[in-house]
Amino acid sequence: AAAGVVTLTTILILLEAPALLWLEPAYGEPGDLSPQLRQLESQLTEEVKAALKAAEDNLKLPEGRKYDKALGPALAGDLNRIMNECFQANKASSFQSFLILVRIGQEGTVEKVYILPEIAIANCLKSALPGIQFPVPPGPAWWARIDVKIKNEDHEPERFRSTTAIVYGDEAAVLVSSPDGWVIDNVSGVSQGLYCVMYPEGSSWEKGNEVMYINISLCQPGETIEDSIAGDSGRFKKNYPEVTISELEPVITLSGEKVLLRTFSGGGYKNYEAVGYARFKNSLICYVLTSRDQQGFEANLNNFIKMIAGSFIIWKAKE
Repeated sequence: AAAGVVTLTTILILLEAPALLWLEPAYGEPGDLSPQLRQLESQLTEEVKAALKAAEDNLKLPEGRKYDKALGPALAGDLNRIMNECFQANKASSFQSFLILVRIGQEGTVEKVYILPEIAIANCLKSALPGIQFPVPPGPAWWARIDVKIKNEDHEPERFRSTTAIVYGDEAAVLVSSPDGWVIDNVSGVSQGLYCVMYPEGSSWEKGNEVMYINISLCQPGETIEDSIAGDSGRFKKNYPEVTISELEPVITLSGEKVLLRTFSGGGYKNYEAVGYARFKNSLICYVLTSRDQQGFEANLNNFIKMIAGSFIIWKAKE
């Protein structure tokens, strides 16, 4: 059997907590173990050594490298959802980077898992891995290596900027990437109840001429997406009777949800705003672009639409 090393895409896990946990890219190379794992190498069983060697050997193969590139994007949503749940369940535990060796069957099912070292959060992830559907590997009994790099940092805004994030609601979550040249910040909007705001690099949430954000809320019983849009439109009309409300072509997300678009401008309303509305089970996901002027709005509307189209809405498992 052979194996490939998983290159995890950069995913920032958004947590409503004083400290945040996220995964960074771990570009594995044959024989590339962290100093902590090097110390454990002499203690590994023969079975684990064989699995590790298979993973390293397969990284040298063209099909192994191709599979490696496919694994990161395919697993990002599931891995980060599970890591968030494991983090919440093991807050009292110490955290450190760890390595996972997983044997994948011909249908993409998990057959065997080893973790190094066996810390609480890694064991939590290990127990959940059999429930993940992996991409179909190039061959049977395929060993893959996943390097998980964990960082715990203080709650400082300048440290929590990324280009990809998972935004959590009560029952739904959205995997989203910021437009080119934009960053995601999950600290600056917290006081306003927003855990995922975006703005151009070099700008800020407070001073940016154009900003975007995502908000997830639960719908009232019987509330439809049309009701939600009508409610927003009614509030705008009440405050700005002459406001112009326009309908744009819907956008389809990567996960297949239709997002209905409306724009709001003029009539005394000082900003130019576009809102995308998506319904997922009992949740309403709102994507918002707002600009202080028409020029900035028009220049970034296409970026906004691309951001929506590239997002992926997933079900959040109940705790």
